[in-house]
Amino acid sequence: MPTSAIPLAPWRPRMNLRCAVTLVLVLGASACGEESVPVVQADPDAGVDAGAAAGPRPSPCAPGELVLERGGCLPAGVPPEACGEGFAANDDRTCEPILPPAPCSAGTMAIPGDTSCRNVAPCTGAPWGGIPIDATTQFVDASYAGGGSIGTQAMPWTTVQAGVDAAAPGAIVAIAKGSYAEQVVVETKPVRLWGSCPVEVEIAGIGATAAIAVGSGSDGTEIRALAVTGDAVGVSIHAEGVAVDRVWIHDTVSWGLMAEDLDGPASADVEGSLVETASGGQIRAFGATVDVDQSALRDSPLGMIAADDAATGVRGHLTLRRSIVERARTFGVASKGGDVTVEESVVSDTLPDSTVEDLGIAIAALPGNDPAQRPSVTVRRSVVERCREFGLWLADADAELEATVVRDVSPAPDGTVGMGIGLFSGAAAPAARPILTIRSSVVERGRTTGVAVIGADATVEATIVRDIESQASDGRYGRGISVEGEPTSGARGSLALRGSIVERSREVGLVVLGADAEVDGTAVRETRPQAADGQLGRGITVQAGGGATASKAVIRTSLIEGSHELALAAVGANLSVEDTVVRATVGQMGTELFGDGIVASAVLSTGSPLPTSVRLERCRVEGSSRAGVSNFGASITIAATVLQCNAIDLDGESFGDLAFAFEDLGGNVCGCAGETRPCIVLSTGLAAPEPVAE
Repeated sequence: MPTSAIPLAPWRPRMNLRCAVTLVLVLGASACGEESVPVVQADPDAGVDAGAAAGPRPSPCAPGELVLERGGCLPAGVPPEACGEGFAANDDRTCEPILPPAPCSAGTMAIPGDTSCRNVAPCTGAPWGGIPIDATTQFVDASYAGGGSIGTQAMPWTTVQAGVDAAAPGAIVAIAKGSYAEQVVVETKPVRLWGSCPVEVEIAGIGATAAIAVGSGSDGTEIRALAVTGDAVGVSIHAEGVAVDRVWIHDTVSWGLMAEDLDGPASADVEGSLVETASGGQIRAFGATVDVDQSALRDSPLGMIAADDAATGVRGHLTLRRSIVERARTFGVASKGGDVTVEESVVSDTLPDSTVEDLGIAIAALPGNDPAQRPSVTVRRSVVERCREFGLWLADADAELEATVVRDVSPAPDGTVGMGIGLFSGAAAPAARPILTIRSSVVERGRTTGVAVIGADATVEATIVRDIESQASDGRYGRGISVEGEPTSGARGSLALRGSIVERSREVGLVVLGADAEVDGTAVRETRPQAADGQLGRGITVQAGGGATASKAVIRTSLIEGSHELALAAVGANLSVEDTVVRATVGQMGTELFGDGIVASAVLSTGSPLPTSVRLERCRVEGSSRAGVSNFGASITIAATVLQCNAIDLDGESFGDLAFAFEDLGGNVCGCAGETRPCIVLSTGLAAPEPVAE
């Protein structure tokens, strides 16, 4: 329901007081002027001891710290020692890649840890300098004009293909300075193509075939210290164990490097290389395995992709280590029915497609040819930054993030999204649910939602989600974390949130819609109103999805503070709150409406009420500008809870034909400034809050 349509009147203390019910041992319910609602007596076996201390029990760790199984507390965010090699720790629990201050020029590169740009490989000046030489080496020199080539240093071949054809299996083909306009095919044996350096040695492919093609009979082939360009693919690999070392692949008309299982298993190790301005895309692993290490990839219409092969059913596998992918278009790294691993790397400045100005996603995963096989993404000790629409877009995928920073996600051209991480299950309920795990990470400075989970399962531990702004198109949302049911399949979302911090979000810090959540040891603070109208700014909302699917949540040992309108709301939900502090809830910005610490409200769906129940045990609610706990046609059980310095401690209101009910399990304390007072349930005519928008 649009929040702009909320029809509310401001609450004024000591005005419009309809009735009050004094609480001594049992909290009651009143309809005031209507038929009385019977007082619900507490079960004497279910209560707390009369002498039990009220308020939260001591916890070994503060909210925002993860309790470790081995003992000790882990603060949320990336631990300084967990920043990857080539990264520096920041004071705000993030990591900063160490890179040159300006982009590298063509043919030069830097990886995390480099403070200046450098050539892909050094040049020695000698024709075959730096190349290991033995008796089997075949020599190639495009400048040789003596005729009678036999592949020696004195009478070298003038084409690379001639050297390949003459080489024994495993022999080195040593390539001197020059540009070789040809297609090099390595088909029936492994050879070692070795240039003097990429700045001086280039294989320029001609025609519609790859500049260097490594066939299925050439397992173990090596390509080292040279440059590749051409009219089609740069390097095509249909063999296993191919090494691509210190190679500069640039300005290809198609993909920079493709590994495919068309003729059997295919795999490649790419190390210390640069792939740039490849018009098809950077690297493609099609039913193949490609490991990329200490390399730079940039300025291409597509980034890197691992895809499955429909014919063989083989999944593509792509690993990126100590590398950087920057200024790719459409996506930086993607899995389509494959598996992607990113470690100690940077994926940055991903741009939209240049023709339709769409996407620009840093890391993407979506199903391939077999919908039963979910793609997977693993990101460790890395930074994903400055991208469009999504930092990570995960469709029916499994994903794991650890010690990773996702930040600065810009919206789509129409002003929508700008989401940090989104995990979505499809409209058809999957045989196995997609799973997202986030540990010791930071998601910051996005839009719309920091982390969204729809119809899937997520575990978020020791993680910070902060500074999520409202959607650029309409100024709405800005949620820290959202877990929802999938509306078509009906699959419920689920979230386990532990030892984390959600701060400075807009609209809602954490929202649970038609889903399940367990929140432990988490701080949700300083939730701000949405930009569109200054409304909302709620800490946690647990709400029915689709108006009819009840949500369920358990919150333990947590802190919710500095919220606007409401700190913790249950609307068409079952909520249990234990050992939790709710404090400093203020009214709506500009109008001062609401300001309730904990709210329970029934909801009407298609004319039928959807009940709400809340259990509060050993909690502390303080500094609420309206009601500490308010009840609108719901059922609240309360035990050993402290209500301090709230304008109203407890308020109950009917909701349609539903009367409110409070059940006292004993041990509750009300008061302010060191003075206690009887806990009283008032009915003051407060208006129930509207649900948040779905």
